[in-house]
Amino acid sequence: MDESMTLRERIWSIAHIIIGGGLSFFVIFILSTLAQTGIETLVSSMGSAGVLVFDQAVSAFYIIMFGIVYLPSGFCGGLYTGYKTEEDLKIALAITGIVGFVILTILSLYYGSLNLSSVQFVNQFLVPLSGMVIGAYLGGYTITWETEEEPEEEYKIQLDVEK
Repeated sequence: MDESMTLRERIWSIAHIIIGGGLSFFVIFILSTLAQTGIETLVSSMGSAGVLVFDQAVSAFYIIMFGIVYLPSGFCGGLYTGYKTEEDLKIALAITGIVGFVILTILSLYYGSLNLSSVQFVNQFLVPLSGMVIGAYLGGYTITWETEEEPEEEYKIQLDVEK
């Protein structure tokens, strides 16, 4: 962080980063439940629930989860962090995504939905982490996007008519 920041500003900046990560986890909690239920209902209603046994279908499931759950959750956390934090935004947004991922991983381990004996690194770690960090960057830079107004110039049209 910048050396000119006071201790109080640094503490608030860190608090906003952690709150953004918590917000990101909260959105994951809501969206993952809706997405999993929706996908399972869709596949069951089409009469092809057994398709989720195949590796290609599981990979497609995690790609869908990347777009439906992890990117929007990182985006929401990044919106909050980008709005509240002005200094070192690149680092703050990356840490926001990582904080949300760490909370997700710890609670998944605690509640038993993540089994360390059969870990799929790409599907269970890389997809959520990259989705949350990319989403946080998208959200953070959306809120802090600087717009430049073009100066109004008068355009004169001149016709040269030769006789």
